[in-house]
Amino acid sequence: MTTDNHSESTLARIVDAAAADSRSLTVNRPHFQFPEEAAPAHPLGSMLFPEAAKAWLLTRRDHIAPRTYVDYENHIKALSRSFRNIRLDEITGDMLRAYQRRRRQTVGPGIVNKECGIVCMIRNRIGLALTDYQRMPMPKDYESPGRALTTAEEAKLERVFKAAADHPLWKTAALLSLLSMKCGAGPGEMLSLCLKDVGLDPPHISIPRRGAKRVSRERYLELNGTAAWALDRLIRRAIEECKCALFRHG
Repeated sequence: MTTDNHSESTLARIVDAAAADSRSLTVNRPHFQFPEEAAPAHPLGSMLFPEAAKAWLLTRRDHIAPRTYVDYENHIKALSRSFRNIRLDEITGDMLRAYQRRRRQTVGPGIVNKECGIVCMIRNRIGLALTDYQRMPMPKDYESPGRALTTAEEAKLERVFKAAADHPLWKTAALLSLLSMKCGAGPGEMLSLCLKDVGLDPPHISIPRRGAKRVSRERYLELNGTAAWALDRLIRRAIEECKCALFRHG
């Protein structure tokens, strides 16, 4: 029993001595200080905006719909006219506000917000968010999204579009607007249609993947009444345009 107690006390002294040595080494050990260095700059930040925007868009190609890709391309083209000689990391909130004022003279606030949103998304990618940027307010009238047209408003627009369809300069825009109003397809979806996507027996349009924002937006729409009339006029116009092109190049 005495031997066991002696062994335990010896072991305890050894453990205490080792712990004391460990604490001494920890206290006296010189602390290594890692040099404080800034995070490396993102390569997009040092590029001029047009090149940076194109490079960013290529990284999104496999993650967005084809129609969205085309929309982003068009937004970048419009932005590049104003920021062609400015680096991405040099764009400020004041520059975007000046762009908003200039651009608002030719397009609506919805387009301006989408274009400025492209700049914000690219800046977020490089870790330099534009915190002092504000979107343009949308107009609160019956043409804004969120409120359906009344029967009287729709009838009035229908009369206007039908009258404009007889004018050679307004014909296409009037017929497309009338067809869009009657079938519910959006502007981008309407502009993506080809002759192979439409038919008259029965009257219908098929929204293709190239025009749909999402797969769920690909759909088949049967038409009647005014919508079928507008589609018939548009098909006739397209066929005539094709004939004229063949004769010009024949």
